[in-house]
Amino acid sequence: MIKTYKLKLEANQVKKDKILELIKVYRETAKLVLNEQMKLFYTISKLNKNHKLNINTKLSARYLQTLQYQVVSMLNSYLSNRQNEFKDIVTNSTLNEKTKTQLYYINKYQKWFSDEVTMQKKKIDNTILKLARAIDYLFVAKDYRKKIIAKNYKASQILISFILDKIIPTIQEVAMIRYLALYPDMQNEKLANYYLNLIPQSFKIKENKDIWILFKL
Repeated sequence: MIKTYKLKLEANQVKKDKILELIKVYRETAKLVLNEQMKLFYTISKLNKNHKLNINTKLSARYLQTLQYQVVSMLNSYLSNRQNEFKDIVTNSTLNEKTKTQLYYINKYQKWFSDEVTMQKKKIDNTILKLARAIDYLFVAKDYRKKIIAKNYKASQILISFILDKIIPTIQEVAMIRYLALYPDMQNEKLANYYLNLIPQSFKIKENKDIWILFKL
């Protein structure tokens, strides 16, 4: 059994209004702090809880710094979860052991968006860095690959258009996604060339026998 007690709030309406206004400003400023931290992450691959903020806000310097600590703490927790997912994806992939080891290293030290990464005094190839930055995957079920779905468009064309026009812009506001990665089914060269011709700014990377089609967003 859980017991509850009714407590009387001594704050008058003026104080209540001030609290609600503070919460509103706090939440609005949190979005600005989040944007600043994500800019840092995608430029220097690091978060900084002591980052010097240049934000127009009604919050005091003390409140603003406390808020930044909280935002960075939540982002670190989020990144930790994404690191675990990244590791699971690499572990269950068909990539060779050398590539897996390099991806584990990039993931461990959160170097996904670094311009250059060195492991055991050797520079990791840029194709591996691009692979580590691959964010999204597109798969079309076999039964629908050659079917014309609507207005002479195939399923792959519709999905790519939908991702570019609807999903990516929304995610980019908070995650700043850079690449869409396609893994041609059965590693078919003909299908890979189809994607290359279909998608603007696309390029093919090949790690041993694995083909990936990536294009910059």
